[in-house]
Amino acid sequence: MKALIFKIDRLNTHNGPGFRTVIYFKGCPLHCTWCHNPEGISPKKEVWFNASKCIGCGTCVEMCPVNAIELSENGITIDRNTCIGCQLCTVVCPSEAIEKIGEEQSVDELMRIILQDKYLFESSGGGVTVTGGEPGNHPDFVSELFKRCKEEGIHTAFDTSGMVSESALEKIIPFTDLVFLDIKTLDPEQSLKYTGLPIQKLMGTIEWLNSFRTSHSSFPEIEIRTPLIPGITDDNENLFAIGQFIEHSLKQVKNWELCMFNDLCEDKYLRMGIKWALNDKTQNSVDYSRVLAIQNEFPALGIAVTGYISH
Repeated sequence: MKALIFKIDRLNTHNGPGFRTVIYFKGCPLHCTWCHNPEGISPKKEVWFNASKCIGCGTCVEMCPVNAIELSENGITIDRNTCIGCQLCTVVCPSEAIEKIGEEQSVDELMRIILQDKYLFESSGGGVTVTGGEPGNHPDFVSELFKRCKEEGIHTAFDTSGMVSESALEKIIPFTDLVFLDIKTLDPEQSLKYTGLPIQKLMGTIEWLNSFRTSHSSFPEIEIRTPLIPGITDDNENLFAIGQFIEHSLKQVKNWELCMFNDLCEDKYLRMGIKWALNDKTQNSVDYSRVLAIQNEFPALGIAVTGYISH
């Protein structure tokens, strides 16, 4: 049993308590306009191109079996519709300008990496976080990985969009200590427009988690995350609606993280040859102060405002 992984981030401190090994699974049912991990959307192997490293040798062009790569006076271009994800170009590129996005990993392979930092998990209260993409697309794999982690006494966290099946939840949640659940908007039209899917599946996931936690003494813990996207999810009306929903419809939420917008992912879009739709969007100190005021409106939710970068 293997899964397609596009990143493994060791000694991470932002995705759960303590030091963590964060594992990024490829494939996501959503297509959020603001996605900060566009390389994780497709469930297939891909490549991306770093123009600053390219020496223009054309080796990748010669290697490509489907003629998806072209070298011109403007540099390398990759036809994503033609590319079959064989990743042979990454093997022959002498300057490593073309890199793999996604490699198959087994549970055993991941556990060997995870266990290298077990002593740090024990000393810091850390552990393993799965994210993506959507790790809930790989329920059997994540379930087995988390089961192995629990056998080693390692804390587990499941970062999900909530757009997962009940059968996936049934397999993963019994071995999960902490769930990070995204609530971007409660407006059905906004959800469909900006993420590609309606919110019914998310509501079903929340209902399932409430039922499971009622019968398991509020296990696992739940933290809510809301990305604050300028002009889309960061207005007070949306935030108040989510805050009230959390208070009335979710039981004993550990905290609510409001993630300020940044454009640090723009380089990823450049490498994938995709236009970054929000390149003219920013948030300033006034937006930051306005969001901080939400903390006073919902003091019981343990609100944390993260990620603000001053311009």
